Amino acid sequence: MGVEGTAIITCHVAAEGRLARCVVVSETPPGFGFGEAAIRGMSSLFKPRPAMRHGAAVDDYKFTVPMQFKLPEGARPGEPVKPSL
Repeated sequence: MGVEGTAIITCHVAAEGRLARCVVVSETPPGFGFGEAAIRGMSSLFKPRPAMRHGAAVDDYKFTVPMQFKLPEGARPGEPVKPSL
């Protein structure tokens, strides 16, 4: 779509070390799906370790991540680009 943007998401980490209940806190500009893309990216790229307390895994650790979506170098705003990670 040739648009840059940002998204802030919050996720919980379950005691078994998986992401759970990720939600979009904000996205700019709205309506371009940056929040959902950030959640998909976190789910496929990020493999968390659970938080530990007194030697035991803690359920429901929460964290917030800002993500920025930039066009590849040389791309022009408004022109379609091929997605990449």
